[in-house]
Amino acid sequence: MARFTVVELMEVILSVRELIDKQEPNLPIFAAHSAADKTTPIKGVKALLAINKGDSTLFEIGEEYDLCHGDLVLDQAQYLEVKYDLPPQQIDKHCKPLWPIHNIVKW
Repeated sequence: MARFTVVELMEVILSVRELIDKQEPNLPIFAAHSAADKTTPIKGVKALLAINKGDSTLFEIGEEYDLCHGDLVLDQAQYLEVKYDLPPQQIDKHCKPLWPIHNIVKW
């Protein structure tokens, strides 16, 4: 994605972390996350869900899928529509280009 978007997202994440430091969340949270994600390790997601006082649900995608950070929600057509600054192999070299389940599941 455009670098500007990443910077904006990081500002939101840092603001949320500051709020969590002041008061533990009490919200329903659903998180879908890859255990192979090296951009945002799953341990941070699990830590958030552990302190949340509300209902939490984690859909954890196993490491065997080698799912990259942004590929959870993208299929090939969506990927082509996003204006990435870098090709996927430069963003996260360990992962497969796109999550293979998109070829199986019909949304």
